[in-house]
Amino acid sequence: MKLSIIIPVYNTEKYIEKCIRSIEKQDINSNEYEVLIINDGSSDKSIDIIKQLQKEYPNIEIYNQENGGQSSARNLGMNYAKGEYIWFIDSDDYIKENILSLILNIAYANNLDFLSFDILVTNSLGEKTERRYENKEIPQGIIKGLDYVKHSYINISPWAFICKKEIYQKNKIQFINGIIHEDYEFCLHLYQYCNRMQFIEKIAYIYIEKDEGSTTSIKTPSHYLKRIHSWQTILSTFQTRYKNSQNEYVKAIQPWINTFKIQALNLLLTAPISMEQKNNEYQIFKRIKALQIKGKNNVPYPGKIKSYFFRYPIFYQVMLKTYSYIHSKYKA
Repeated sequence: MKLSIIIPVYNTEKYIEKCIRSIEKQDINSNEYEVLIINDGSSDKSIDIIKQLQKEYPNIEIYNQENGGQSSARNLGMNYAKGEYIWFIDSDDYIKENILSLILNIAYANNLDFLSFDILVTNSLGEKTERRYENKEIPQGIIKGLDYVKHSYINISPWAFICKKEIYQKNKIQFINGIIHEDYEFCLHLYQYCNRMQFIEKIAYIYIEKDEGSTTSIKTPSHYLKRIHSWQTILSTFQTRYKNSQNEYVKAIQPWINTFKIQALNLLLTAPISMEQKNNEYQIFKRIKALQIKGKNNVPYPGKIKSYFFRYPIFYQVMLKTYSYIHSKYKA
């Protein structure tokens, strides 16, 4: 089997049929790929809809688990995957019709470990569209992961590429369970082991921007804390995994690790939580050396200017207090 498409499903009854039908409207035989539905404890009609579609499309398989989040669902899907390549797709997005033949032909013809393609970003009404690669330089030819992280603005969306299952299995690459922003850690881990990567400007995936309920749109203090704790887990993982500062890949990704540190510290800075909570989380960031930001980063201006002060604990603490004071006055 050539391809396993893994779709975690949790209460997406409004979107799931469009997602699956787009995957089935393809220009290769259905026995060349499988669609693995990982039911992550859905309580709406999502799985009922999929079971009806399963009668039309025999390459759909459903696996059930208690609600454990997207990471655990994707990991479960990888355990069951039979295809040579894996593509992760979100259940509230969809793919372009008749695209699988092109993608797989390129992957097989060039014996690729990894193939990335363009993304069309739109809203649920189709009113706003934007191509991810439009007006951006993308790597040319077949390159190594090391060269990619050195010279390109890296992708951190696992639905934007297919990759050989062997790469994941051989190097024990999985998503961290129970966190948000898991894609940052996952992709940076993956690229280290990809020796034949290619990027094409053909649109294959349509990403739907959600107006509410997404990770970035929820503004409750508890959700901010979950995001902060997720970053702490990711940065702690980086600290353990990338100890060897003389390793060529570790050197190459340092600007990206610095960038992720800055994103995490900026999140803590602006989070609508108490000063006491900020101080507690700050101590954890300090313990995992998140304030040790040496060398370059890839934060765009004007954020790069503000991030300069993150390197100095005394300045960062002043900024924490200032933001907390402004937030308390704004709430009042």
